[in-house]
Amino acid sequence: MDQEAGKRPMAGNPDIAVALSLDKSGRGRRSWRRWLRYALVPLLLIGGLYGYQSWTSAAAVTKVYTTEAAAKGDIVVLVSATGTLQPLESVQ
Repeated sequence: MDQEAGKRPMAGNPDIAVALSLDKSGRGRRSWRRWLRYALVPLLLIGGLYGYQSWTSAAAVTKVYTTEAAAKGDIVVLVSATGTLQPLESVQ
């Protein structure tokens, strides 16, 4: 018995193991890279599409400002309250 306990046997032919990129445990060495690529590429595409769309739509929107000439006049402020008012600071 030349197999270690808990380890999967590697393919019998070493050329097959090299072609499949198998390490000593029999699992693919580059499987995490493949999953990273499968996850990252769509995220980058979605992000790029969103960025392009927001960049082009912001340039197409024109801002309109309504202006009015300044005029002198009275300022009226109405204050209403219930209860007793107390000053924050009292000066004597």
